[in-house]
Amino acid sequence: MKIVYIDRSMSAFRSPTRFRGTCSAKVMTKLTQVYPDAEIVYRDLAADPLPHLRAHTLPAIFGQAESED
Repeated sequence: MKIVYIDRSMSAFRSPTRFRGTCSAKVMTKLTQVYPDAEIVYRDLAADPLPHLRAHTLPAIFGQAESED
């Protein structure tokens, strides 16, 4: 099993969701107790934001690169 934990707050150190005792921390604690062998994937979108998609990105993902006429 893989558990993906995504932090998304832009106010990294002032965000209440980033501190112990939060709902998400409690859920992660329970999940890791129930599934001790689970792989945890942590993503911090404030520290490492996702790139924006551009018009040519989606066709390139599917191997349909546009020609540059």
